[in-house]
Amino acid sequence: MTEELVGQQIDQYRIERHLARGGMADVYLARDVYLQRPVALKIMLSALTQDQELTARFQREAQAIAKLNHPNIIQIYTTGLTTNGLPYLAMQYIPGGSLQEEMTQLAGNARSLSTQRVLTLAGQVADALRAAHKAGIIHRDLKPSNILLREDGTAVVTDLGIAAVQEASARLTRTGHVMGTPYYMSPEQATGKPVDGRADIYALGVILYEMLSGTVPFKADSPLAVLSQHLYEPPPPLVERRRDLSVATYQTVEMCLQKEPEKRFQTAEQLRAALNQALQAETNPRLQATELLDTPTRQVAVTSPAEPVEPATPVTPTKRRLPAWLPYAGGAAAAVVLILAAVLLWPGGDDDGNELPTAVSQSTGPSDLAITVFPTSTSPVEPTEIVAPADTAVPNATDTPPPSSTPPPTPIPPIVTTNANAPFFSSAPTIDGNLNEWLGVTSVLAAHRTFEDAGWDGSEDLTAAWQLAWDNSYLYLAVTVSDDIHAQNQSGNLIFQGDSVDMQLDTNRQGDLSSSLSSDDFQITFSPGDFNTLPPSAFRWTADSNGSIVNAPDHGIIVQAQRTGTGYTIEAAVPWRDLNMTPSTGMVLGASLNATDNDQVGTAVQEVFYSHVASRTLLSPNTWGTLTLTSGN
Repeated sequence: MTEELVGQQIDQYRIERHLARGGMADVYLARDVYLQRPVALKIMLSALTQDQELTARFQREAQAIAKLNHPNIIQIYTTGLTTNGLPYLAMQYIPGGSLQEEMTQLAGNARSLSTQRVLTLAGQVADALRAAHKAGIIHRDLKPSNILLREDGTAVVTDLGIAAVQEASARLTRTGHVMGTPYYMSPEQATGKPVDGRADIYALGVILYEMLSGTVPFKADSPLAVLSQHLYEPPPPLVERRRDLSVATYQTVEMCLQKEPEKRFQTAEQLRAALNQALQAETNPRLQATELLDTPTRQVAVTSPAEPVEPATPVTPTKRRLPAWLPYAGGAAAAVVLILAAVLLWPGGDDDGNELPTAVSQSTGPSDLAITVFPTSTSPVEPTEIVAPADTAVPNATDTPPPSSTPPPTPIPPIVTTNANAPFFSSAPTIDGNLNEWLGVTSVLAAHRTFEDAGWDGSEDLTAAWQLAWDNSYLYLAVTVSDDIHAQNQSGNLIFQGDSVDMQLDTNRQGDLSSSLSSDDFQITFSPGDFNTLPPSAFRWTADSNGSIVNAPDHGIIVQAQRTGTGYTIEAAVPWRDLNMTPSTGMVLGASLNATDNDQVGTAVQEVFYSHVASRTLLSPNTWGTLTLTSGN
């Protein structure tokens, strides 16, 4: 039928050729014989016209969109019926093709869109969404093929509101069917929940990610698997695929891709403002942006690490109560806790106001379907340099220290103390699990056994020595663990079980030191992985205002590990933003530095638990030791 209409005239539109077929309509290039201009004629598929209510809605949506007059929204001229009763829309014809076609063409020539052009196009789409949302129109199926390009490169959004008709059609014909394109679908839309403009913001975030990295964040071999990733897995951090972007750009993409709508930009206008700031940062790399990006759950400051960082508004964590703090969960209970926590807490990308540390992967990885925050391959990953503003100290995986006549420092024997120090690092370390850069830093032993499982055999085979340091951006840690049996196994996807170390912190010890947990208390657990297919990982917990333990999954912690002849090492960088605080010399935090041992391969039993504080108890920060941020060793 598509070719049968070529050459025919419908009202004043003479059809010249067929352009495309979508989920509910054929699109033709036609000519308005009265005004002598080209038009795109969208004719509803005959199979959908059996439902009169659907046909009427098609026309109502078209009439609503026709009232919009915006340079970045396709203009609808008229609506009508063909001679055989099929509804049609006569729309503005955009000859420049779609964004999808341009990206495909560039990729075929091993090229990509420039960052400035990406942010400019995204800003234009955000403008279109802002106008549509104010008129009560939600796109629901925003994707690169629905973004057309004028000959001058300007973005024009099409199919606005028509997706709502498609969605209604699906409900009428296929119960439980979810409309939309899986690669760009928001989590709430994937579950069939009612959507608002924030679903379009999520879709634009996916498009942003794709334009900047060359691939969508979630890919799998079936639509259902892609939808599952949207629901349950964090997107691979953009910084892993592009190391040369500004912090503002990374932040903007991350905020768009939040799973929960209330954690995204709440309006397209907010997103537009963030894109403007990102574009300004990309075009002027030396610009130190100190304005705050307003977000629904927090304010993210974009600053230079050389300047004090304003305290971030605390992130409201997902309130999933754990039956007990992780070190006290044993046997099957521990496995359940780990499964629930790990699925929700798999590390996401960094979104603080500083450039990110570089993590060099030492592991070989699973297939592309196993999403991790570290590059995985069958050979060592080549590190890529992060481009940072001048005078910015960044944990670096590529710079080689210049030759020096000064001999390297002699390793300092570990000490047993409840009061640890963290010296200031003027040069950020490489986060790779190799602790050569830590030779001059005093280590603190987790020397006191504070918990043991009833099934523990009594063998003392675990020691852990902690080294800590800091700069204006991160709290760094290096842990050397001696352990004769390394038990680390995986049950399902994104699950860690077995040996680990963890750090408890009271970030406001001087203000609210008490015997109960509060929202400024954190526990961060670091798993070394299995040094084969299971990568290192970090998980964060905190407490709510009632002292109940809750998940705090949105973090930018970077962690790596290496196997040694006597155990393993762990190295990590924890953004201060993830602790909702601003560091300063002389600051004293409450701290408990811990390690746990599991010698029963294939189980999640935590047999013994060691801490650097003998009096340490789980829920009482006043029993923890201290960590002082010093200016030097």
